[in-house]
Amino acid sequence: MTGIPLYAFLVSSVTLLSISESKERATVDNDPPWSRAKRAVNTPAAIACELSPWGQWSSCQPCQGLRYRSRKIVRFGQFGGRTCTDILSTEETCPLTGNCEELPVNCGNNFQCENGRCIPRRLKCNEDNDCGDFSDEDDCESFRSPCAKVLEPLEIGHTAGSGLIIFGMEPRKSPFNNKFYNGLCENVFDSNRRTRFRIPWNIGFFSFQTQATQAFTTEVYESSTEVVTKIMEETTSGFNVGLSLTTKSNKVDATAGVGFNLNKSRNLEVLLSHNQSQTNEYLRVKGQIQLAKFHMRNKRYMLDDDFIIDLKNLPREYDKGVYFKFLESYGTHYSSAGTLGGDYQMVYVLDKSEMMKDRITNEQVKRCLGFDANFNIQQSLMEAHNSTKVGVNLNLNTDTCRKITKGSYTSKTEKPIIKDVLSFVSGGDTVFLTKLNVLLSERMQPLDVSVYMDWARSLIHAAVLVRQQVVPVYSLVPVTMRDATVIRQNLERAISDYEAEYSVCKCAPCMNGGTVIQLDGQCRCLCSMMFQGLACEIPKPQNKGKAGYPMGGAAGQSGPPVATTNKSVADSAWAHRVKVSHVRGRTRAPVTAETQDQMEEAK
Repeated sequence: MTGIPLYAFLVSSVTLLSISESKERATVDNDPPWSRAKRAVNTPAAIACELSPWGQWSSCQPCQGLRYRSRKIVRFGQFGGRTCTDILSTEETCPLTGNCEELPVNCGNNFQCENGRCIPRRLKCNEDNDCGDFSDEDDCESFRSPCAKVLEPLEIGHTAGSGLIIFGMEPRKSPFNNKFYNGLCENVFDSNRRTRFRIPWNIGFFSFQTQATQAFTTEVYESSTEVVTKIMEETTSGFNVGLSLTTKSNKVDATAGVGFNLNKSRNLEVLLSHNQSQTNEYLRVKGQIQLAKFHMRNKRYMLDDDFIIDLKNLPREYDKGVYFKFLESYGTHYSSAGTLGGDYQMVYVLDKSEMMKDRITNEQVKRCLGFDANFNIQQSLMEAHNSTKVGVNLNLNTDTCRKITKGSYTSKTEKPIIKDVLSFVSGGDTVFLTKLNVLLSERMQPLDVSVYMDWARSLIHAAVLVRQQVVPVYSLVPVTMRDATVIRQNLERAISDYEAEYSVCKCAPCMNGGTVIQLDGQCRCLCSMMFQGLACEIPKPQNKGKAGYPMGGAAGQSGPPVATTNKSVADSAWAHRVKVSHVRGRTRAPVTAETQDQMEEAK
């Protein structure tokens, strides 16, 4: 069975936030907390998930003994209504019929492996696992290695050619066999580690970057919805799919999934919940390091055996659920060329009231965390090889920095400046990620620039795609495969259906300029600074004395959110005013005259 894409974390978040708001309104009216909440006049009614009726059963797939049926999402849950968690596809057994035996393999003059793969005879007894089952290395009297000396495999090269999904989900499998060398000893020199690495056959070009990108940016926002919008836009950039994300698959994985793991998904939920407070400010720290560039071969590449098997098992009669499952395993597209490295992103939730009380500015917060420090990332990457530690002098002993970076209350009444820290980091090895999770959970020491340095060093062993050129996955269907044309056409149709299935067009519009997003089966409204509520229907009280101020400004002053770029070889400077684009969101409802009157009253 296949399930609908579900931001499980946001499902519970929407429900809990709705219950919390209901209890608060009930208490104000002196009603018991369990009494039914009074809905605001302009709040739209809850919209429950709506599905189409089940379609007809497909014909029986003769060599699989299965038949399938599917249904569609008509509209997603919204405004607190039931989230779409139902299965979209189901299957049942049916009698096996026909001749299902594979055609006999004829390798001609080539060597036939025990698994049926054909390889040139020159690849026998060369100490490489060219067959994939080592049968080419059996019965050898002597061995002839392609390399004069043993070279390390290119670990980060295994990421090259990996799949992507239009909604940002990270597929679990690669369509390529990047452990195949085709008897060659192509290699590349890494100047950071002063080591040569052997390049897989599928990679036609690979080059380490001699200089890592030595810059990070800091951005300040007054609303967490702006930060969420930026994260979602950047995750799905390159695909015109609107603000629609689904992070994990359910049941048999017929759901839109995304480049967010469980921790990132949970952090999005927490980030949205912080928007209930009007005293918060959000410092977003971003950095990207590019370690290498690659190009995949566009012909004569070696596909992974599991990819070939899964292609052969696809039904010839199109079924949406089965094809969706395949796309979520290997991606709607694959990276034909790209850049490997990592993306660093932390969001610090700041308490503006406490900052105003202590006359602390955003610039001071940034300085105490070290994000205006003049450090050298390239040196850090080079020293990762001998496991040395790069020191960063943050001058944390000042009274101001102690107030900013202290993880726990200094007294029973004193509140922290940094209320929360949320990670959206991509890349980094297991050791670093484990340490990061401990730091985030315990909060016993500040998550400052030293964490950024540790992350940069760990990328050497665990890089990810940070930029890519993509090609549809159906272009990898071998022309020699049985019914290749049918499978290719079905995959092309599935990609189109996949985009339409989880589109924000199945959401109702938000009110007063709000932007609608789709998160795992539930539509949410991201409101502007002047509105709040499930549909952005409630004007926010406009405080005359704000606690927010621009980076470097004095406490009590107000100003726009700004972005600052920091480089290890350049001074900090104004970069640009942050503007969050909603161009890919659904058309927003205009601010009505009635709402304008309410806003005036709220002032």
